[in-house]
Amino acid sequence: MDADVVPNSSDTQAVLDSASREAGEEFWTIAVLPDTQSSYYHEPSFFEAETRWIAENRDRERIAFVLHEGDIVDSAWDTSQWTAAGASMGLLDGKVPYVLAVGNHDLGSTRVPGSQLIDPRSTLINQYFSYQDFSTTPTFGGAFESGHLENTYSLLPGGGQTWVVVSLEFSPRAEVIAWADQVLTAHANVPAILLTHAYLYSDGQRYDHVGRICVFGGDTCTILDPSRPDTQCWNPTCYIGDGTDGEMLWNSLVKVHSNLLFVFSGHVANPAPFDAARLSSTRPDGTVCHQLMADFQADGATGGDGYFRLLRLWRDGRVQVRTFSPYVDPAAANLTDDRDQFDLTIQIPGG
Repeated sequence: MDADVVPNSSDTQAVLDSASREAGEEFWTIAVLPDTQSSYYHEPSFFEAETRWIAENRDRERIAFVLHEGDIVDSAWDTSQWTAAGASMGLLDGKVPYVLAVGNHDLGSTRVPGSQLIDPRSTLINQYFSYQDFSTTPTFGGAFESGHLENTYSLLPGGGQTWVVVSLEFSPRAEVIAWADQVLTAHANVPAILLTHAYLYSDGQRYDHVGRICVFGGDTCTILDPSRPDTQCWNPTCYIGDGTDGEMLWNSLVKVHSNLLFVFSGHVANPAPFDAARLSSTRPDGTVCHQLMADFQADGATGGDGYFRLLRLWRDGRVQVRTFSPYVDPAAANLTDDRDQFDLTIQIPGG
């Protein structure tokens, strides 16, 4: 569908449903939630509005599963935020399966017991999202470390077949990437998605600490400076030294697994028009991976205004990406510029 201006969400829905009926084809949908860290400072919470809408519209939108791109909370040790996050995601329990990624705001530093070392990857996620509950669902594939949700893979139904979703920690360690490589190798004939918090930057290029200078804070990180194309803000390796960034993930994982059709990430808190970006890269074998970044927290009066992504997929490989909010006035519910509403094509393995 072209990026036409649509007046409200009801009209958008009617147009899309009509097109599907006329074509005699059925679509299915992936919902992708960008950073929700700003939702805790606004009442009512847009986080809750997002998941409530997904639960209530599961059948109409044919939503197969939900992916959260990380920064689930804003303050890693704020138990009230984790409680609220659990309640918001809990609206999907028993209705739509979901996968979580861990962002930098979900992590805090603690001292390793019995040593002077500091662990920068401590998180409360496993106290507020039950590993036991996740691991006993039929869609759970496995984890890098038992009892931890920071690195998992899930086998999720979508479009009449199984998809593997690999969720990796913020700035993944080498041993985590090696584990993910084994998972993807074992599921080489299954369409796959990589979910990780920081991968693509605002300019549509992967995070690259070798080729770009990492910048933190100040005005230099609120806009893209055309005179400084050598900089990127908030590269994940600048937070955690033993980790990896987008370019490293591309070379070590994404480029070598042709069944990886999408990489989803958030993290980049730049205002519009730099709140979303995409990159479609062709591997040496000719297969294509679509890498999509969205993080709307620097936009709007409520730190994101509840906008999230809906990807409609058809069996022939067509993909329609929409950006939608159930939180704002219906007249503003759809973002229709070409960075927020666009079409893609995928080649499903074996399809």
